[in-house]
Amino acid sequence: MSEITPNRPPLADNQDRLGDKSPSVKPRRPWQTWQVVVLIVLALLVGFAVGAVSLRLTRHPANAQVTKENFSKIKPGMTYDAVQELLGDRGEFPGGGVPTGAPIGQRSIIWYGPGNSRITVTFDAGVVKEKLADHLD
Repeated sequence: MSEITPNRPPLADNQDRLGDKSPSVKPRRPWQTWQVVVLIVLALLVGFAVGAVSLRLTRHPANAQVTKENFSKIKPGMTYDAVQELLGDRGEFPGGGVPTGAPIGQRSIIWYGPGNSRITVTFDAGVVKEKLADHLD
């Protein structure tokens, strides 16, 4: 028995097996190398911009009343209002936010001074429980 093969002409370069003719187009890669590089550069620029803005926002104005002398005047049992008057402003909660009055429960409040100096006071029921100082000269 001999094998019968259909009589088909050879396929042209631009013809697929189904016989459709389409223009000869070079297949396009989804992402060209230059597109990836541009995307990475843009991502880095956005990252630097966000970092610069967040650094600027987290800078605290220097309070000249954050000193060793004033730190030594803070005593257990002092009220928040007395500490606020001594240090000149309301201070800040760790992580942000400004107290609007005496802290309820146990809360720490930070007063930032020049450079990296700061005084952290922990209040319990509105009175000083403990205090910490960093980089006071």
